[in-house]
Amino acid sequence: MVVGDAGENFTHTALTKAFRFLLEGAELIAMEKDRYWKSQAGLELGAGPFVVALEYASRKKCSFGR
Repeated sequence: MVVGDAGENFTHTALTKAFRFLLEGAELIAMEKDRYWKSQAGLELGAGPFVVALEYASRKKCSFGR
């Protein structure tokens, strides 16, 4: 399973689905693990907090795709 910049698609439902994939044996791969980024509206969460949440919940370490 690959985590990238999903913007507003990072929802509880999406994270739960990803978590279940991880429990079924999927690997956790992230494109990035940034904490936040600056949009025209101001600072917004990056993918990092969601990656960390999935690592914590699934007890799997993330690897990074390039």
